[in-house]
Amino acid sequence: MNQKGIERIEKYLQDEELLYRDWYESVIQVQDDQYTTPAGIKDNLEKIKQHFEKSFIKIRDELKENVCPSYCQKIQEESQKKLQIRIILVAEYLTYLSGFPFDIITTATILVHGEYLDRLCKCSK
Repeated sequence: MNQKGIERIEKYLQDEELLYRDWYESVIQVQDDQYTTPAGIKDNLEKIKQHFEKSFIKIRDELKENVCPSYCQKIQEESQKKLQIRIILVAEYLTYLSGFPFDIITTATILVHGEYLDRLCKCSK
């Protein structure tokens, strides 16, 4: 991950609203009808979070199959508890998913910071 990506992660960890708004902006730019969203939620953080939840459900199985094994192994091998490093690892995994429809850095930050992957992957400690 380059320095610009790391700086984005740091900003997102300090500003949840910016994180979700940037994620939402990446979603509405996608032309595929499968991932477009209804109008009128842009200024409502809770509705954006709800939309992320719905989007997460759509990609949950793919994440569990393709990201969880490497994610769990990596955090166990290196005892990576630092949030930023865990986000970078997840972003790296997401780049390998073919046709991943969302912005990788915002999605990785939400998945780790929001503990979505911890709940999904159930990595043994």
